[in-house]
Amino acid sequence: MSDLVILFVSLFRYRNFTIRLLHPLIREIPGVVPYSVFLKDVSINRFEYPTEDEERLFLDLIDKLQPDIVSFTVLSPFADVARRLSRLVKEKHPDTVVIWGGIHPTLYPEDCISDVDILCIGEGEGALTDLLTAMRDGLPYDQIANLWVREGEMIYKNPLRPLIEDLDSLPVPLYGDDSFFFIDTNSITQVDTVFSEPEHLVQTARGCPWRCSFCVNSLLRNIFTDLGPYVRRRTVDSVIAELSEYLGRSKGMTRSIFFIDEVFAIDKKWVDEFATKYQKLTDLPFSVYYHPKQLNLAIIDRLVEAGLAEVDVGIQSGSDSVRNRIYNRPGTSAEIVALAKEVTRRNVKVRYDLIMESPYDTEDKLKETIDLLLQLPKPLTFNLYSLQYFPDYPLTDRAIEDGFIRPEDGTRDVLLEEIQHDFLDEKAFIYSPRFFPFNRLRMMKNIIWLVVWNHANDRIVRQAVLSDSPASGLLLQYLNIKSVLYGRLDGVGVHPLIRNAFHALGYLRRAEFRGLFSKVNEHLHKDLLSDS
Repeated sequence: MSDLVILFVSLFRYRNFTIRLLHPLIREIPGVVPYSVFLKDVSINRFEYPTEDEERLFLDLIDKLQPDIVSFTVLSPFADVARRLSRLVKEKHPDTVVIWGGIHPTLYPEDCISDVDILCIGEGEGALTDLLTAMRDGLPYDQIANLWVREGEMIYKNPLRPLIEDLDSLPVPLYGDDSFFFIDTNSITQVDTVFSEPEHLVQTARGCPWRCSFCVNSLLRNIFTDLGPYVRRRTVDSVIAELSEYLGRSKGMTRSIFFIDEVFAIDKKWVDEFATKYQKLTDLPFSVYYHPKQLNLAIIDRLVEAGLAEVDVGIQSGSDSVRNRIYNRPGTSAEIVALAKEVTRRNVKVRYDLIMESPYDTEDKLKETIDLLLQLPKPLTFNLYSLQYFPDYPLTDRAIEDGFIRPEDGTRDVLLEEIQHDFLDEKAFIYSPRFFPFNRLRMMKNIIWLVVWNHANDRIVRQAVLSDSPASGLLLQYLNIKSVLYGRLDGVGVHPLIRNAFHALGYLRRAEFRGLFSKVNEHLHKDLLSDS
């Protein structure tokens, strides 16, 4: 009997942890052969549909591999692409079993089941292992936990299984394997470009302890209620072993590590062990995510000893009431400022997240945000996002209830269509200054952009926004015009050559020659990596 062949499909993410972990896990099943194809790679929050040539390369690969199962990992913005590719597969190979897994089918299974043969809801490691073993042995598979199975008009909706508590029982992500394929820029290759990236991403945990109203975890925590601990962390030895293996293969190309957990470790014992063993392994700088309420000085100091270079924290709003009541994130602006000062005092960079275009940001709330920004240590580094509404999220439901979204515009179909449209346009997702609507609210949002990108003098901003001086109106207009002009040189969609030249002039104007040389060296290093 021939082997059972499964093809995993990653859409728009070469660094797809789910597939890179599932692939070696499934390879351990006797009689099952996995392949993985990574169809296009994109920058954050922006993608372009596959071209006709790329679709043809994808279908040619299926003709070559003849998989019994094609399994897509699907995020909501990419659902239409997954739907089209699934249809193309079934048209050409009607007997191939098409599976969808990932966040989108987990949240909206009723919307997905008609497009596929099987849905995997929640964690897929156990469900796929059971499914592939049953298919290999010719056994029924319509009663496997975590799976919805469609057979004609019948849909078997099985319950969820407990979450995986022992993350060390899973393999580490796989890189540079000869069963990987990468399709982009109208070509196909088996070269895993992750090894040439200067920053390597590592995941040490699953789950988030918070329920922010704009975040998918607010829904996932409800879905997995009573199925075991939602937040789980690998042992330090498992993390260090993964890093050791990867660094041994990247041959000196890796210059930093980013631990992409929703919140990095807060257990002091774990942090102590990690710091000791990380220092012994490497001297590479690393970055982490933390919620301001969970980061204390003892943890900071221990991580600094190990090589901490950057902490990413979510401000989301400079207004305590918006942050606490609307976004369901505890903490005060005073606490954020105090934490930022302590972190930067230790020569660690802080990167902040801020949500723009929220209907709850009145003029007074924006003033609070600007006041907070002016108190933070300079220079600032920010991710400045425009608010997006995802179906059924608590923030979306509240915006509908409060009249900011009409009920007919808040349906799942309409919102998903808008999300997919916005991800095609980077300007819709990442805030950029603009003149219209020409009002004081827009001016203040534009000034926030100026401040977070270090293009405004704090004294002038304070006088324009936070004072009642006779000159405040003129200064507000000046800063607004400046923001729009600077946005044409340093905003979303600006050609890299124009942006780099603009930044170089800024360094020269401020006589920051060391910073300029550092940036030049950074770009030269990237060019060398891309050519290697």
